[in-house]
Amino acid sequence: MNRTIEHIFQLGEDSIVDEELAIRIAQEWHELYLPEKKKWTRNKPPKGFRWEHITCSSEGEDAQKEYDSHVARIFYIMPEEFGDKNHTLFQAKVKPEVNAFEAKIDCYVFPKNLAWSMAFTHESGWLGPYFSKHKNYSQLQKRNIESFNAKKTL
Repeated sequence: MNRTIEHIFQLGEDSIVDEELAIRIAQEWHELYLPEKKKWTRNKPPKGFRWEHITCSSEGEDAQKEYDSHVARIFYIMPEEFGDKNHTLFQAKVKPEVNAFEAKIDCYVFPKNLAWSMAFTHESGWLGPYFSKHKNYSQLQKRNIESFNAKKTL
């Protein structure tokens, strides 16, 4: 069975974000969702996974329900391996529909404006998944909803 992010999320070559932009996006995500790490060094936090350091608003089944209920126009998918040797970040126009308890992968899905972040883990069900919100979540998510609804009426 193919367990790559590309296969699980059904992503093609056209969904890969330009490397410079990918690094900037990862830096911003890192500063927002891993604030105890003062500076992103293109490496994951030492010893372990990024999701072990995230402050979350919900986890497990509650996190999956929150993720399922959110909309936006553009989503990024960042593999856990994103860092010094791997700068592959994916973009999707449709939120990846994935059951965290079946996927068993380590990656992060978040909208373009970083209003929230979902951490999928290979330990989901025992540790994770984890759903986190931006400090300006209400404002940002309101924009996501408005933008998503405007797209539907076009």
